[in-house]
Amino acid sequence: MNYTLITRQLLDFNKKAFDDGFKTILAAQEQGERLARIASENTLYFPQEGKRAIADWITAYRRGLDEFKSNVERRFQFAYDCLSAAADQAQSSLAAVIQQTGSAMPTDKRTMKKEAAIIKKTVSRKTGAKKAIIKGKKADRQKSIK
Repeated sequence: MNYTLITRQLLDFNKKAFDDGFKTILAAQEQGERLARIASENTLYFPQEGKRAIADWITAYRRGLDEFKSNVERRFQFAYDCLSAAADQAQSSLAAVIQQTGSAMPTDKRTMKKEAAIIKKTVSRKTGAKKAIIKGKKADRQKSIK
């Protein structure tokens, strides 16, 4: 199993989800900016200080969004680096265990089924007690009905 590939796919999926959500936020911000500009320009008695405040607000919001996006992208890169290192370490640990035991992972379906059957036989299940209790409850119900 290639842990690095799985890790990369997982992070790529999350990055794509973030990018799509961020594009939605940008579209909403641009629409709000457009509405604020139209309202300030079309209103006759809108003060100049108000127009400057709106322009400053828009500039600050855009700057904040840019900083936020760059921080998230850096964190994605950091997460990718950390998880890739961990996946590589897990892969090498698994290879070392396989090498020590002297057996490889089964790739043939028959071999896998045989090993699953062996494991199933060796694992003890205590279902017999549960079955006896259920049968006893059914018998009690049938006696109470008669």
